[in-house]
Amino acid sequence: MIYLDELAEAIRRAVPPESLPDGDTAALFRVYAVLVLAKGEEVTRADVHNAWVAWMAGQDGNHESLVPFSDLDAETQAEDSPYVVAIRAVAQDLDAARLMGVPVSRLYPLTMGLASALAGVAGVFLGGLYFAYPNAGDKPLLEALIVVIFGGLGSLPGTVYAAYAIGLIQATAEVLVGTTWSLPILYGVILLVLIFRPYGLLGKPSEARL
Repeated sequence: MIYLDELAEAIRRAVPPESLPDGDTAALFRVYAVLVLAKGEEVTRADVHNAWVAWMAGQDGNHESLVPFSDLDAETQAEDSPYVVAIRAVAQDLDAARLMGVPVSRLYPLTMGLASALAGVAGVFLGGLYFAYPNAGDKPLLEALIVVIFGGLGSLPGTVYAAYAIGLIQATAEVLVGTTWSLPILYGVILLVLIFRPYGLLGKPSEARL
């Protein structure tokens, strides 16, 4: 068994049984394994359909669905959705990451170390604004959490935009209505945004992240 077969089996397990095609589909799922390596979480239903076409052309060259994805009806297009979810799930899986050559055991300490270093740098800058006492970081930590949620979990550009937006909202509110109302106004604006975009400014819905 080669590494593609292991990824293919992981994808097969992630697909609902009722969505699995009949017959020998080993070659099909190997192509899906290639999509994990090539596209990862960015895979689309069109990618899945194109992979299926490449496989089905060798099985039944007269199949009615051997057409571009855009030419399919909505119901047929929806049949590719379980495979998109499965491929994205495998791409996010740690075991799949190891199969793709990602040094997971080294990345975790590196990520933790980088996060700690950035927190230390932030602490140095905040040291000039706050007295040093055990609870000194509560307010900055709350603001950082608000920025991350407002920008969208997993979105670095969204976090940057959210930080600027929140700073601008607070500064404007303090100038126009006073410091007392700056936080309530900020929370109100964020609440309104999250009502219409619950996954943040540039975040993605959980099903899209899968």
